[in-house]
Amino acid sequence: MRPEGVVTMAKTQMCAVDAASWHEWKEACSIENCERDITISQLVAFGRHRLGNALRRYSPETANLYCDPDGRNLRGAWLKVEQYLYAGAPGTQERSGKAYKDRLVEGCRNIAHFEAALTLKIQREMTRWILADEGFDIVQKTDAETGHKKYVVTRAQNLSEEELDDALAQLDGCYNEPGTEEDEDAILRAAEYQARKVWQSLDGEERSAQRLLLACLLNNIWDMKAVLASGLVSCKQSQLYNERKTVLGLLDSIDWGPGCPETGQRAYMTRQLIPLLKNICAEWLSSVENSKTRLFIETAGCDTRL
Repeated sequence: MRPEGVVTMAKTQMCAVDAASWHEWKEACSIENCERDITISQLVAFGRHRLGNALRRYSPETANLYCDPDGRNLRGAWLKVEQYLYAGAPGTQERSGKAYKDRLVEGCRNIAHFEAALTLKIQREMTRWILADEGFDIVQKTDAETGHKKYVVTRAQNLSEEELDDALAQLDGCYNEPGTEEDEDAILRAAEYQARKVWQSLDGEERSAQRLLLACLLNNIWDMKAVLASGLVSCKQSQLYNERKTVLGLLDSIDWGPGCPETGQRAYMTRQLIPLLKNICAEWLSSVENSKTRLFIETAGCDTRL
Protein backbone atom coordinates (compact mmCIF):
# COMPACT_ATOMS: atom_id res chain seq x y z
CA MET A 1 0.00 0.00 0.00
CA ARG A 2 1.20 3.52 -0.69
CA PRO A 3 1.74 5.90 2.25
CA GLU A 4 -1.38 7.52 3.63
CA GLY A 5 -0.30 10.85 2.09
CA VAL A 6 -1.76 9.78 -1.25
CA VAL A 7 -5.20 9.48 0.28
CA THR A 8 -7.54 12.45 0.11
CA MET A 9 -8.67 14.06 3.38
CA ALA A 10 -12.20 12.68 2.96
CA LYS A 11 -10.92 9.14 2.48
CA THR A 12 -8.37 9.42 5.30
CA GLN A 13 -11.20 10.10 7.71
CA MET A 14 -12.86 6.86 6.57
CA CYS A 15 -9.89 4.72 7.62
CA ALA A 16 -10.49 2.72 10.78
CA VAL A 17 -6.89 1.52 11.14
CA ASP A 18 -3.93 3.84 10.65
CA ALA A 19 -1.04 3.21 8.26
CA ALA A 20 1.44 2.20 10.97
CA SER A 21 -0.96 -0.40 12.36
CA TRP A 22 -1.67 -1.95 8.97
CA HIS A 23 2.07 -2.06 8.29
CA GLU A 24 2.80 -3.78 11.61
CA TRP A 25 0.06 -6.36 11.00
CA LYS A 26 1.28 -7.03 7.45
CA GLU A 27 4.80 -7.71 8.70
CA ALA A 28 3.72 -9.63 11.83
CA CYS A 29 1.27 -11.86 9.87
CA SER A 30 -1.19 -12.08 12.79
CA ILE A 31 -2.61 -9.89 15.52
CA GLU A 32 -1.10 -12.37 18.00
CA ASN A 33 2.38 -11.22 16.91
CA CYS A 34 1.64 -7.48 17.00
CA GLU A 35 3.27 -5.58 19.87
CA ARG A 36 1.68 -2.11 19.76
CA ASP A 37 -1.50 -1.77 21.82
CA ILE A 38 -2.98 0.67 19.31
CA THR A 39 -2.49 -1.81 16.47
CA ILE A 40 -4.26 -4.54 18.42
CA SER A 41 -7.14 -2.31 19.52
CA GLN A 42 -7.70 -0.95 15.99
CA LEU A 43 -7.71 -4.41 14.39
CA VAL A 44 -10.04 -5.74 17.11
CA ALA A 45 -12.47 -2.85 16.50
CA PHE A 46 -12.29 -3.26 12.72
CA GLY A 47 -13.05 -6.99 12.87
CA ARG A 48 -15.89 -6.73 15.38
CA HIS A 49 -17.55 -3.81 13.62
CA ARG A 50 -17.30 -5.09 10.03
CA LEU A 51 -18.01 -8.76 10.70
CA GLY A 52 -20.68 -7.98 13.30
CA ASN A 53 -22.61 -5.70 10.94
CA ALA A 54 -22.39 -8.23 8.10
CA LEU A 55 -23.62 -11.16 10.21
CA ARG A 56 -26.29 -9.14 11.98
CA ARG A 57 -28.15 -8.66 8.66
CA TYR A 58 -28.91 -12.38 8.73
CA SER A 59 -28.60 -13.56 12.34
CA PRO A 60 -28.04 -11.38 15.44
CA GLU A 61 -27.39 -14.58 17.40
CA THR A 62 -24.52 -15.57 15.09
CA ALA A 63 -23.17 -12.01 15.12
CA ASN A 64 -23.02 -12.10 18.93
CA LEU A 65 -21.31 -15.49 18.83
CA TYR A 66 -18.42 -14.27 16.67
CA CYS A 67 -18.39 -10.61 17.78
CA ASP A 68 -19.09 -11.08 21.49
CA PRO A 69 -20.86 -7.94 22.78
CA ASP A 70 -19.73 -8.74 26.34
CA GLY A 71 -16.08 -8.57 25.34
CA ARG A 72 -15.05 -12.01 26.61
CA ASN A 73 -13.17 -12.83 23.41
CA LEU A 74 -12.19 -9.46 21.96
CA ARG A 75 -9.91 -10.76 19.23
CA GLY A 76 -12.25 -13.49 18.00
CA ALA A 77 -13.77 -11.58 15.08
CA TRP A 78 -10.44 -10.34 13.72
CA LEU A 79 -8.86 -13.79 14.12
CA LYS A 80 -11.73 -15.19 12.03
CA VAL A 81 -10.93 -12.61 9.35
CA GLU A 82 -7.28 -13.65 9.44
CA GLN A 83 -8.20 -17.32 9.20
CA TYR A 84 -10.13 -16.69 6.01
CA LEU A 85 -7.43 -14.50 4.48
CA TYR A 86 -4.83 -17.20 5.03
CA ALA A 87 -6.79 -20.38 4.35
CA GLY A 88 -10.16 -19.56 2.80
CA ALA A 89 -13.27 -21.58 3.57
CA PRO A 90 -12.18 -25.17 4.45
CA GLY A 91 -12.56 -27.59 1.55
CA THR A 92 -13.63 -25.01 -1.02
CA GLN A 93 -10.46 -23.47 -2.38
CA GLU A 94 -6.71 -23.42 -2.07
CA ARG A 95 -4.81 -20.45 -0.77
CA SER A 96 -1.14 -19.61 -0.56
CA GLY A 97 -1.25 -18.20 2.96
CA LYS A 98 0.78 -15.06 3.57
CA ALA A 99 1.35 -14.55 -0.16
CA TYR A 100 -2.41 -14.29 -0.72
CA LYS A 101 -2.75 -11.69 2.04
CA ASP A 102 0.19 -9.70 0.70
CA ARG A 103 -1.24 -9.66 -2.83
CA LEU A 104 -4.53 -8.36 -1.46
CA VAL A 105 -2.75 -5.56 0.42
CA GLU A 106 -0.43 -4.62 -2.44
CA GLY A 107 -3.24 -4.65 -5.00
CA CYS A 108 -4.94 -1.67 -3.35
CA ARG A 109 -4.16 1.98 -4.13
CA ASN A 110 -4.17 3.20 -0.55
CA ILE A 111 -5.43 2.42 2.94
CA ALA A 112 -9.01 3.47 2.27
CA HIS A 113 -9.10 1.25 -0.83
CA PHE A 114 -7.76 -1.73 1.15
CA GLU A 115 -10.25 -1.27 3.99
CA ALA A 116 -13.10 -1.01 1.48
CA ALA A 117 -11.92 -4.16 -0.33
CA LEU A 118 -11.54 -6.08 2.93
CA THR A 119 -14.95 -4.91 4.15
CA LEU A 120 -16.53 -6.14 0.90
CA LYS A 121 -14.77 -9.49 1.26
CA ILE A 122 -16.10 -9.78 4.83
CA GLN A 123 -19.64 -8.90 3.74
CA ARG A 124 -19.71 -11.31 0.82
CA GLU A 125 -17.31 -14.22 1.23
CA MET A 126 -16.57 -14.51 4.94
CA THR A 127 -20.16 -14.02 6.04
CA ARG A 128 -21.44 -16.78 3.73
CA TRP A 129 -18.66 -19.09 4.95
CA ILE A 130 -19.52 -18.54 8.62
CA LEU A 131 -23.28 -18.83 8.09
CA ALA A 132 -22.86 -22.08 6.16
CA ASP A 133 -20.69 -23.44 8.98
CA GLU A 134 -23.39 -22.46 11.49
CA GLY A 135 -26.06 -24.46 9.65
CA PHE A 136 -27.72 -21.83 7.45
CA ASP A 137 -28.95 -22.65 3.95
CA ILE A 138 -27.45 -20.28 1.36
CA VAL A 139 -28.87 -20.30 -2.17
CA GLN A 140 -28.07 -17.99 -5.08
CA LYS A 141 -31.23 -16.83 -6.85
CA THR A 142 -32.05 -14.44 -9.69
CA ASP A 143 -34.36 -11.53 -8.89
CA ALA A 144 -37.39 -11.77 -11.18
CA GLU A 145 -37.69 -7.98 -11.54
CA THR A 146 -34.07 -6.88 -11.88
CA GLY A 147 -32.46 -10.04 -13.23
CA HIS A 148 -29.63 -9.62 -10.72
CA LYS A 149 -28.33 -12.61 -8.79
CA LYS A 150 -28.42 -12.49 -5.01
CA TYR A 151 -27.85 -14.84 -2.11
CA VAL A 152 -30.84 -15.89 -0.03
CA VAL A 153 -29.97 -17.03 3.50
CA THR A 154 -32.37 -19.07 5.63
CA ARG A 155 -31.93 -20.99 8.84
CA ALA A 156 -31.47 -24.71 8.19
CA GLN A 157 -33.68 -27.11 10.06
CA ASN A 158 -31.51 -27.86 13.09
CA LEU A 159 -32.70 -29.55 16.23
CA SER A 160 -33.67 -27.24 19.05
CA GLU A 161 -32.88 -28.38 22.58
CA GLU A 162 -36.49 -29.47 23.06
CA GLU A 163 -36.51 -31.36 19.76
CA LEU A 164 -33.18 -32.92 20.71
CA ASP A 165 -34.66 -34.27 23.95
CA ASP A 166 -37.68 -35.63 22.08
CA ALA A 167 -35.49 -37.30 19.48
CA LEU A 168 -33.26 -38.87 22.11
CA ALA A 169 -36.27 -40.06 24.07
CA GLN A 170 -37.30 -42.10 21.04
CA LEU A 171 -33.90 -43.75 20.73
CA ASP A 172 -34.07 -45.89 23.84
CA GLY A 173 -32.64 -49.31 23.04
CA CYS A 174 -30.96 -48.40 19.76
CA TYR A 175 -27.65 -46.99 21.03
CA ASN A 176 -25.66 -50.20 20.87
CA GLU A 177 -26.89 -51.11 17.42
CA PRO A 178 -29.14 -48.58 15.61
CA GLY A 179 -31.87 -50.43 13.80
CA THR A 180 -32.94 -47.95 11.13
CA GLU A 181 -31.58 -45.07 9.08
CA GLU A 182 -33.83 -42.77 11.10
CA ASP A 183 -32.14 -43.97 14.31
CA GLU A 184 -28.68 -43.44 12.84
CA ASP A 185 -29.60 -39.97 11.57
CA ALA A 186 -31.02 -38.91 14.93
CA ILE A 187 -27.92 -40.19 16.75
CA LEU A 188 -25.60 -38.33 14.36
CA ARG A 189 -27.53 -35.08 14.69
CA ALA A 190 -27.54 -35.38 18.49
CA ALA A 191 -23.79 -36.04 18.51
CA GLU A 192 -23.13 -33.08 16.19
CA TYR A 193 -25.22 -30.81 18.40
CA GLN A 194 -23.38 -31.85 21.56
CA ALA A 195 -19.93 -31.66 19.90
CA ARG A 196 -20.49 -28.04 18.92
CA LYS A 197 -22.00 -27.26 22.33
CA VAL A 198 -18.96 -28.72 24.15
CA TRP A 199 -16.50 -26.83 21.95
CA GLN A 200 -18.31 -23.50 22.31
CA SER A 201 -18.44 -23.93 26.10
CA LEU A 202 -14.63 -23.74 26.09
CA ASP A 203 -14.52 -20.46 24.16
CA GLY A 204 -12.89 -17.37 25.62
CA GLU A 205 -9.44 -16.50 26.92
CA GLU A 206 -10.24 -17.65 30.46
CA ARG A 207 -10.79 -21.20 29.13
CA SER A 208 -7.92 -21.31 26.63
CA ALA A 209 -6.07 -23.93 28.70
CA GLN A 210 -9.13 -26.20 28.66
CA ARG A 211 -9.41 -25.95 24.87
CA LEU A 212 -5.71 -26.81 24.54
CA LEU A 213 -6.12 -29.76 26.90
CA LEU A 214 -9.12 -31.05 24.96
CA ALA A 215 -7.08 -30.82 21.76
CA CYS A 216 -4.34 -32.85 23.47
CA LEU A 217 -6.76 -35.50 24.72
CA LEU A 218 -8.38 -35.83 21.28
CA ASN A 219 -4.92 -36.44 19.84
CA ASN A 220 -3.85 -38.95 22.53
CA ILE A 221 -1.45 -36.59 24.30
CA TRP A 222 -1.55 -37.19 28.06
CA ASP A 223 1.86 -35.89 29.18
CA MET A 224 1.04 -32.82 31.28
CA LYS A 225 4.74 -32.08 31.80
CA ALA A 226 5.09 -31.66 28.04
CA VAL A 227 2.10 -29.32 28.01
CA LEU A 228 3.63 -27.24 30.81
CA ALA A 229 6.98 -27.11 29.01
CA SER A 230 5.36 -26.02 25.75
CA GLY A 231 4.92 -22.42 26.91
CA LEU A 232 1.32 -22.49 25.72
CA VAL A 233 -0.16 -22.30 29.23
CA SER A 234 0.59 -19.97 32.12
CA CYS A 235 -0.91 -22.03 34.95
CA LYS A 236 0.96 -24.22 37.44
CA GLN A 237 1.06 -28.01 37.30
CA SER A 238 -1.60 -28.57 39.96
CA GLN A 239 -3.94 -26.12 38.24
CA LEU A 240 -3.33 -27.79 34.88
CA TYR A 241 -4.32 -31.18 36.28
CA ASN A 242 -7.48 -29.60 37.70
CA GLU A 243 -8.25 -28.10 34.28
CA ARG A 244 -7.83 -31.51 32.65
CA LYS A 245 -10.14 -33.03 35.26
CA THR A 246 -12.72 -30.36 34.39
CA VAL A 247 -12.49 -31.19 30.68
CA LEU A 248 -12.89 -34.92 31.30
CA GLY A 249 -15.78 -34.21 33.63
CA LEU A 250 -17.43 -32.10 30.93
CA LEU A 251 -17.36 -35.03 28.51
CA ASP A 252 -18.64 -37.44 31.14
CA SER A 253 -21.49 -35.16 32.20
CA ILE A 254 -23.09 -34.53 28.80
CA ASP A 255 -26.86 -34.74 29.09
CA TRP A 256 -28.03 -37.04 26.31
CA GLY A 257 -31.67 -36.75 27.29
CA PRO A 258 -34.23 -38.98 29.05
CA GLY A 259 -33.92 -41.71 26.40
CA CYS A 260 -30.27 -42.34 27.32
CA PRO A 261 -30.19 -43.24 31.03
CA GLU A 262 -27.83 -46.22 30.98
CA THR A 263 -24.03 -46.04 31.24
CA GLY A 264 -23.62 -48.12 28.09
CA GLN A 265 -25.93 -45.85 26.13
CA ARG A 266 -24.07 -42.72 27.20
CA ALA A 267 -20.74 -44.35 26.38
CA TYR A 268 -22.02 -45.22 22.90
CA MET A 269 -23.10 -41.63 22.29
CA THR A 270 -19.76 -40.33 23.53
CA ARG A 271 -18.00 -42.61 21.02
CA GLN A 272 -20.08 -41.02 18.25
CA LEU A 273 -19.24 -37.54 19.54
CA ILE A 274 -15.43 -37.87 19.75
CA PRO A 275 -14.62 -37.94 15.99
CA LEU A 276 -17.00 -35.03 15.38
CA LEU A 277 -15.36 -33.05 18.17
CA LYS A 278 -11.95 -33.94 16.75
CA ASN A 279 -13.00 -32.52 13.35
CA ILE A 280 -13.98 -29.23 14.98
CA CYS A 281 -10.67 -29.20 16.85
CA ALA A 282 -8.73 -29.89 13.64
CA GLU A 283 -10.33 -26.87 11.96
CA TRP A 284 -9.44 -24.74 14.98
CA LEU A 285 -5.83 -25.92 14.83
CA SER A 286 -5.64 -25.13 11.11
CA SER A 287 -6.07 -21.39 11.66
CA VAL A 288 -2.94 -19.25 11.57
CA GLU A 289 -3.30 -17.93 15.12
CA ASN A 290 -3.08 -21.51 16.45
CA SER A 291 0.05 -22.49 14.50
CA LYS A 292 2.16 -22.87 17.68
CA THR A 293 -0.47 -25.10 19.26
CA ARG A 294 -0.74 -27.17 16.08
CA LEU A 295 3.04 -27.63 15.97
CA PHE A 296 3.03 -28.79 19.60
CA ILE A 297 0.18 -31.23 18.97
CA GLU A 298 1.93 -32.66 15.91
CA THR A 299 5.28 -32.98 17.68
CA ALA A 300 3.95 -34.35 20.96
CA GLY A 301 1.65 -36.67 19.03
CA CYS A 302 4.59 -38.13 17.14
CA ASP A 303 6.47 -38.67 20.40
CA THR A 304 3.41 -40.37 21.92
CA ARG A 305 3.17 -42.88 19.10
CA LEU A 306 6.85 -43.99 19.29
